[in-house]
Amino acid sequence: ADGMYFTCTCKDGYETTEDRPGWDCVDVDECLRLSPCDPVGGYCVDHDPTDVKFPKYECGCDDGYTATGTDIHGATGCNKIEPVRAMPTMGPTMAPTTCADTCTGDNRECINEECECKAGYFPLAGPNCVNENECQDGYPNGCDGSGAKL
Repeated sequence: ADGMYFTCTCKDGYETTEDRPGWDCVDVDECLRLSPCDPVGGYCVDHDPTDVKFPKYECGCDDGYTATGTDIHGATGCNKIEPVRAMPTMGPTMAPTTCADTCTGDNRECINEECECKAGYFPLAGPNCVNENECQDGYPNGCDGSGAKL
């Protein structure tokens, strides 16, 4: 700025005022003027240019966000923290189950990973399968007249 016989300049981080150009210097609000911080999940706090910890301004991340990196002004970017999905865990006695592990009962077997009655047997209440009596159940082929198999 021009004075009568000299020129005044403001230090870095400061600017001259409109009402007294060249005479007064005020702190520049870098947050307002530059928007230097991440606009998604970030915030900016204006600091004095002589602040040792954060000269001029400080960037940070909102709750639910984490810094992608840092520099002398704090966070250089912010990423949304994704909730951690709990993976199912197996206790010390648990193991993966297959049809063979769970197919119980008399005369049952695994067919295509399904627990079913063996051929010639039919389901009874509960997990058991009983032998089908073809002669008594109306299958005349292979049976004598008394209901016995030939």
